[in-house]
Amino acid sequence: MGVLFESFLLEFLVVLGAIFAWLYYYFTSHFNYWRDKGVPYLKPVPFFGNLMEIGLHRKTQAEGFRELYHKLDGHMFGGIFQTRIPMIMFRDPDLIKHVLIKDFSHFHDRGMPHDVENDPISANLVILEGKPWKNLRLTLNPAFNSSKMRILFHLVKECAEDLCRYLDTFAQDGESVDLRDVLARYATDNISSCAFGVKSNSLKNPHSKFREMGEKIIAPGSWTNMHRLFRYTCPSLLKYFNIKSFSDEVTGFFVNVVKETLEYREKNNIERKDFLNLLIQLKKKIDINENDDEEDKNVDDDLEKIDTEENFSFEEHSKTMKNGVADTKTGHMRENDYALGQNDHVTPKRKWLDSVVFDENMIAAQVCVFFLGGFETAATSMSFCLYELSLNQDVQRRLREEIDHVLKEHKGHFTYNALEHMEYLDHVVAETLRMYPSLPNLIRVCTKPYTIPGTNVHIEKGTPVIIPIYAIHRDPLYYSDPDRFDPERFTDYNKEKRPPYTYLPFGEGPRICIGLRFGLMQVKMGLAILISRFQFDICEKSAVPLVMDPKKFVMNTTGGLWLKMTPRTQ
Repeated sequence: MGVLFESFLLEFLVVLGAIFAWLYYYFTSHFNYWRDKGVPYLKPVPFFGNLMEIGLHRKTQAEGFRELYHKLDGHMFGGIFQTRIPMIMFRDPDLIKHVLIKDFSHFHDRGMPHDVENDPISANLVILEGKPWKNLRLTLNPAFNSSKMRILFHLVKECAEDLCRYLDTFAQDGESVDLRDVLARYATDNISSCAFGVKSNSLKNPHSKFREMGEKIIAPGSWTNMHRLFRYTCPSLLKYFNIKSFSDEVTGFFVNVVKETLEYREKNNIERKDFLNLLIQLKKKIDINENDDEEDKNVDDDLEKIDTEENFSFEEHSKTMKNGVADTKTGHMRENDYALGQNDHVTPKRKWLDSVVFDENMIAAQVCVFFLGGFETAATSMSFCLYELSLNQDVQRRLREEIDHVLKEHKGHFTYNALEHMEYLDHVVAETLRMYPSLPNLIRVCTKPYTIPGTNVHIEKGTPVIIPIYAIHRDPLYYSDPDRFDPERFTDYNKEKRPPYTYLPFGEGPRICIGLRFGLMQVKMGLAILISRFQFDICEKSAVPLVMDPKKFVMNTTGGLWLKMTPRTQ
């Protein structure tokens, strides 16, 4: 028995050693990649690359990439590794402009795995690539223009008023409140109302189904970790093992909500002015741009002319299109370039409308990503803003004075136009998004071979490109004393002094966040009504400075975000 045991143990150790040696080779075989290309790079660690601190949840993605960014000081770009995958970080604003705008056709995808047949929710605007993404983006663009925001404003205002009524009790008692949790519930009510046409009542019921599903999407867990591991090491295994973007429970919930809502509206002939209704119109092949303001009708992306499989310069195209094709000042297509002609010829606009099939799964995919992108980013942005206003009472007072002044001019009513006239509020929100961008990094994938301008460095197809938003936003080269909250950075005068493409909370170019208008509207509406009625202060439970949660892929705090609320003093 002893001989057998020793033999088995020896065989086990040999096999184990062989497996380890293979894994070591697998995860380190590419580590000379950037050196061989003559690209400045950071020395990687086996199995982790340059992201060990992030992978082990010792640092947030924001701070982890900020550290890598500064290690590459003096270079316009540099090579890093995510596990074994070579990535390149672009630090220079002009190069970032090339990626997001000028050479967009080389970088139009995010490289997020998707399987439309087995994972219907993955057929959304954030994940899709190439022509399917382009056609969907062009089709959905009118759903997020200013005319549609005016229509949705009353729903957002209604939720903001519910928020004030809910918080009034805490304020009257001078209690401390975890505003991160409360604002997440407010944003959940907002998105469920505007996107699904459903009252989730998350403010009154913290355990509502919508709130539960939202937490399951963003909360770190075994499903999320497995998806990220395979995505960054061996993406082909995602499809092989049928690992989806979202769990079956989350997918089933959103698909069923959409299905039931569509059936109910059709059966009862109900038309509600919300995002879901716009998607229903698209399902029926109705041009949702038809009744918009002339300004919105005349605005669209040069994206319509982008061929995602041929070379295309977004910026150069904007400058050269003339004579009835594009406006040379804005670079946007005009209304008559897209509409059906008198003889019902199929023009480009009708072509992309017809190319997208808005069945229940497609609609569910769009409202799901709208929900995900809307409730989490709005909640974090508002809570971070109120935190900074509590630390900077002079800013809070000045903002309250502006809100009072604008409300007086609008007869005491919060309206869409009133929000647009709150210039200092815009500066405050912009500064919040500079310091706390919801997504700390942008990722693009090189979709065809590319030579970095002014160099002999060639980027191969499939190479991920990192644009470190948080690191750029906190770079003293562009923002003096970058960790200080100062809304004056966003006056017209100060914005003009900074290089373009150094402020990117929503991205930029054709793939800029499509819902930025809605996101800003719900954030500004919520902040304006809260500041007009309550005073916010730091309390004993407040963490100063904030401690960020390294497990979350969006910027978030550990232990909530506690502030003291009292009724405002006149």
